[in-house]
Amino acid sequence: LLSLNTWRPAVAEALLAEGGDILNDMSALPDDRNARLAATTGAALLIMHSVGEPKVPHRHVLYDNVMKVLATFFDEKIALAQSAGVNASQLILDPGIEFAKQLGDNLRIYSELEKLQVHGRPVLLPVSRKSMIGEVLGLTNPADRDAGTVACIARGVQAGAQIFRVHNVDAAFSSIKVLYALESAKSQIPEAV
Repeated sequence: LLSLNTWRPAVAEALLAEGGDILNDMSALPDDRNARLAATTGAALLIMHSVGEPKVPHRHVLYDNVMKVLATFFDEKIALAQSAGVNASQLILDPGIEFAKQLGDNLRIYSELEKLQVHGRPVLLPVSRKSMIGEVLGLTNPADRDAGTVACIARGVQAGAQIFRVHNVDAAFSSIKVLYALESAKSQIPEAV
């Protein structure tokens, strides 16, 4: 599948015409233009939480309860997309790790990630080598953050996330495969009599 990471409707329209499968709206869907494009083309629409203009750091944004903010945001954006003609089955949600969020917000999202399942849509986690991993581990070189990435993947799988964006595909795939095997083995253990 080809994912198109843009917030510009003209760019999205041109690329969707060339066969894009997923429109990753990095602008937090401020209006329905990209949703209408997804509705027209049948492309999946990834709704990512953020605040303000894309590609501009928003380190000043503070939340009392980031999970409550995400719940309200996704309720509103799902309704906006559906009113533009997008079928619920086309929607993917991204909590926007590190986009207009502080370290504490990002950690809370991971710790309470199950709460996003209430929306009934797949959750994407772009977890790979994130700055928050570097902050926690004291690692400035992103290439040194693969172990932390695997930990984030494990937490995401436990919480029901279904899509992960990573750099080290082999490590990510291996960790997910082992996690699913462990989960499957757990379900095969007979209950005590």
